Amino acid sequence: MSGGDTRAFYPARWPIEQVPLTAKQLIGAHRQFVSAEAPRQRLPELSLLAATLLIYLAATYPAQPAGFWDRAPRPTAGRLRRAIAQLDISKSAPLPQQLRQKASVTDHLPKGINAHRRTARPIAARV
Repeated sequence: MSGGDTRAFYPARWPIEQVPLTAKQLIGAHRQFVSAEAPRQRLPELSLLAATLLIYLAATYPAQPAGFWDRAPRPTAGRLRRAIAQLDISKSAPLPQQLRQKASVTDHLPKGINAHRRTARPIAARV
């Protein structure tokens, strides 16, 4: 393949590479490791689906400026992800205080810092 052919071919690769690159870099799929059979199939599927949705939403929503210096913002998935990350979603859809009731045989034991907090022993007991 000649240099001119390679140069003409490279821009055609970008639409194919955009979804996996978005899934890996913007969503963080490159840091996830799974070893079970089902998650090995599901993780790439879910990350590609999330990347596709992020790219679609970035293309259809108004462009988000990266800062005050950005005079011609472009509708990219990275800028939309950064804008979404700055939102406080906890106030828009609050979660219940307890998600599920856990039947535990250790319910009577102290939890958290109280479970491993040490108390001072008398000096006579230390010897």
